[in-house]
Amino acid sequence: MRKALELIGVVLGSAIFSLIVTLVLSGISSSGVVGVELTHAFFWMAFILAALTAPIASWFIWKSFTSSVISLLATAIVMGGGLWCLDFWLASKKIEQDAANQPPPSPVHKSLPLPQNVPITKTPPSPRPPKPKAGIEQHGTGNNAVEGGIATGPCSNVQIGGQGNTATTNCGPPPLVLDVASVKSGSEGSDFTERPGFLKTEITIVPNQQVTAPFTIALEFDNPISDIGHTVKNVGAQMGGGPFRRGIHARETVLTSIGPEHPLVVVVFSLLPVKLVAAPRVEY
Repeated sequence: MRKALELIGVVLGSAIFSLIVTLVLSGISSSGVVGVELTHAFFWMAFILAALTAPIASWFIWKSFTSSVISLLATAIVMGGGLWCLDFWLASKKIEQDAANQPPPSPVHKSLPLPQNVPITKTPPSPRPPKPKAGIEQHGTGNNAVEGGIATGPCSNVQIGGQGNTATTNCGPPPLVLDVASVKSGSEGSDFTERPGFLKTEITIVPNQQVTAPFTIALEFDNPISDIGHTVKNVGAQMGGGPFRRGIHARETVLTSIGPEHPLVVVVFSLLPVKLVAAPRVEY
């Protein structure tokens, strides 16, 4: 019984000492002076210190190899489990803090480039109910009066009266629409591999027309994300990504053009389930 109590005392003493060192160093890390990598280094130092002091203390007390091994295993389980839980909690809080401190992006209003050499075609007007005829009177020498309704079709123009008048016809592309074709979570998505400790979500976006690279895809989520990536389907080769942004207001740079036959697949990794709260946008 006495040996058991002494063993428990050694384990608790080593754990308390290592916990004090860990809390002091974690306090320095949480102040914002150092980064997450240095915090992990502090945790490993505390764990190794506890793992070394426990079996050494047991050897000096009982002079037994078995007691030293038991002390090492007990300390590794207690300290290792505690530090792992603390690191997981700090990582989640760090993501929430970064997302809260990140200002919302300023709206960007830029028009997409119009494709060159767009053929201008006239489509026959669809049947419409007859309109009442409008009477036109012109007074003066050489003026001719025109009577009747005027119907115009798409991509057409009308000139009324005078001499030397010109008119232009603008048949530009339709507005860009980004359709979210599918959202697959976990093992449902097959374009990217999963990461331990994170939830994977694959979002397939199909535009209604060609989108010329480079551009930035903007996504708004209900929960912060930890990482983001993308791929373009049905292309032989594609360029690697550029700058990106994590958190709730996510951004990903795309260097390969997309279109109706080449949809964009965006993958995000997060600690919590995420869903889109707004339609995707293209920014230049």
